[in-house]
Amino acid sequence: MSNINGSIKCTISNCKHFDKSNYCKLNTISVGGDCSCTDCKGTECRSFQINN
Repeated sequence: MSNINGSIKCTISNCKHFDKSNYCKLNTISVGGDCSCTDCKGTECRSFQINN
């Protein structure tokens, strides 16, 4: 069984920290975006790392 964080759901399957159960394996993530965010489309996970 993977070491998943049940508090962080994720569907970005090409991320190094993605688990096939649609959760992140990190303890915490960093979320950021442009300064004029008005909805979730302007935000991004800054903890993303491409899965090699």
